[in-house]
Order: sequence, then structure tokens, then C-alpha cells
Amino acid sequence: MLRYIFSFVLLFLLSGCSLKKADVDFDPDFNTKRLITFYMSYKNKEGYLGLNERRIYDALIRDMESKGYQKVSNEKADFYMTFLVQTKEKIRSDITFGFGAGTFSRRGVVGFATEPDLTYEETTLFINGVDPDTQKVFWSSSLSIDSLESKTPQERTEYLDKRVDIMLKEFPSRLDEEKK
Repeated sequence: MLRYIFSFVLLFLLSGCSLKKADVDFDPDFNTKRLITFYMSYKNKEGYLGLNERRIYDALIRDMESKGYQKVSNEKADFYMTFLVQTKEKIRSDITFGFGAGTFSRRGVVGFATEPDLTYEETTLFINGVDPDTQKVFWSSSLSIDSLESKTPQERTEYLDKRVDIMLKEFPSRLDEEKK
């Protein structure tokens, strides 16, 4: 019996860490039912798409088309989809505090220790739905993504496809509207 409980607890703990949840925000007053066509708009400082940016770009188009939207030129689009990959350097400080009392001595001990600050980079992917008439964002999603350095090109494509799917999961689908 203990063996089954241990297995269940282990499975529960491991399955809870599989995927991150996207932070989604939207304008509840914006009418998404009128949206049929979209345009992918992306510009970076370099003026070209890098390999990972191209993977994200392609994943966004596939995901939007799977939801029933049609990709068109920017003049004909009902809305724009944009994305941004932002990397920030972060610093994690670890400070520990402890208190101990000895049994062979009448003195207590207070300990204070610091470890060197850990500097790391955090990369976040932002996806926005923009109304071309007002130039206002009506839908937004962000998600922290892992480093892609140790992944093969195929693994990078699969990883970014899954992240885009997670981020657009709550984006309204045209297919649901057409069934009604």
C-alpha cells in the first residue's frame, strides 16, 4: 500500500512542474467576433528575422490559422499580431539567517551568511493583438521561456511551437464562432 502512495505522490510532484502558465490580459470591451483576417507585424533592431524569431513568427501564423483566421496583407487586416522577445539580466541575492543553541554551553549562536549574487538572464516572449484602426492592444500574453542554447534546431522549433500554443490558448477562436 505504501508503495502505491509513494508512486502517486511522486507522479503528482513531477507532473506539476511540466509547463509554465502564460500571463494573459485582454480588453473585455473589444469585439473579437468581427475579426476574420490578421497580419503578422514584427520589426526588430536588426531589420531581419533571426532563426528563433522566424520559428516564433511561423508558429504564430500556424496557430492563428488553426483558429480560423486568415493571414492577409496589412491593408486588408482586421487586426495585427505582434511579438517581442525581451531578455533582461536579473540578480538573485541569497541571504540566510539561522539561530542555534548548544546543549553543552550556555551561549546561543546567531548565524548570518550571504552567498555571492547570482546573475542570470530571463527571456520573455510577448504576443499582442492590435486593432489597426486605433493602434491599441486588445489582447496580450507573456511567458518566460527557457534558454535554447543546448537544443537542436528541431527541438527549438518544437519548444517554441508549444510556448506559442500555450500563449494563444485563450485567444478567441473563429471556429467556435462559426459553429454557433
